[in-house]
Amino acid sequence: MNSLHHFLNLLNSKHLSTFRESIESSIDKIKSVRASINLNDERSICDGKGVILGIKNLVVKKSYELDNNPSKCDLDQQLNGSCEHTLEVIKFLFKTLHKYQLEAPKNNEQDDSN
Repeated sequence: MNSLHHFLNLLNSKHLSTFRESIESSIDKIKSVRASINLNDERSICDGKGVILGIKNLVVKKSYELDNNPSKCDLDQQLNGSCEHTLEVIKFLFKTLHKYQLEAPKNNEQDDSN
C-alpha cells in the first residue's frame, strides 16, 4: 500500500488526474480485498488474485499510455521508478496469494477429515 500511496503522491505533483484516479480506485480495491479475503478459501483467493491482476494491468496500461503520449507527460525517472516499484509489489502480492491458493485445498481437505 505504501508504494501505491507514494506513486499517488507523485501523480498528484504531475497533475495526472486520470492516472491518479485509477490509482486511488486501485487502493480502494486492495483495501476491499484485504478486508474480505479468506485465505482458507480457494475461491476467495482466486477472486483476490483477479483483482490484483486487474490492478497490475491497469498500472501497466496507464504508464504505457503516458510514456507513449508526450503531450500528456514524459515519465520522469522518479515517477518511472515508483511505477516499477509498485508493479514489483503487485507481482509479489499476486505470488503470495498464489501460494495461499495452492495451500487452500490442503487446508479444506484437512477440515473435511475432522
